[in-house]
Amino acid sequence: MAVTSSRSWLAPFVVLTLVTAVDVIRAAWADAIFFAVAIVLAAVQTRSPRRPRHALAGRAPISAIVGTALAALLVLTFTPRHGLGAGVVVCLLGAATVTVAVLGGWPRGRSGLNEPAPAVDHRRGDERGDPGLRRAGRAWGAIIVVAGLWELTAYLTWRWGVLADGIMPSISDVLDPILDTFAGKAAFAAIWLAGGAGLLIRAWRTGEDRCV
Repeated sequence: MAVTSSRSWLAPFVVLTLVTAVDVIRAAWADAIFFAVAIVLAAVQTRSPRRPRHALAGRAPISAIVGTALAALLVLTFTPRHGLGAGVVVCLLGAATVTVAVLGGWPRGRSGLNEPAPAVDHRRGDERGDPGLRRAGRAWGAIIVVAGLWELTAYLTWRWGVLADGIMPSISDVLDPILDTFAGKAAFAAIWLAGGAGLLIRAWRTGEDRCV
């Protein structure tokens, strides 16, 4: 991502920091480490003025993305929620998402290799930014903050004995009965994968749409 004076890049860091803080308070150290690493990777990418040497170029492989999403839907629907198959699929999807986030959407240079990104008009912000992705980022950020505050409140009121157990359930306690049904699990997986595939395609195409 090209270096820019726009403050829009701060939002992801605020969200990631809040999530990490909540995990530290909950003593969920594995989750805290995961999000702390995400902060470091996002900071490196945000402040880098050069495209990666292997930046994604050309049109998004829509057929491959949709096919992968459908295959993942089958696995997530017909395997146990917390089983090995579901865990492997989620890890692979996460790795693919990180790859596109880091390597996708860069404006092309003349040689296409490791050149400084095109100059940015700081009055307009990052030229690489896609309005749809920015809106999606703000929406997901709001959802994560609200969900994080809910989880933190539920945890602290239980931990401090302010409320009796079950008075303010966690989000997982609310969703588990739905996701434990075949229809609920399939519907949730379909919505989650459709949203993710759409964002991946949009992020991949940002560089193509805005190349000079």
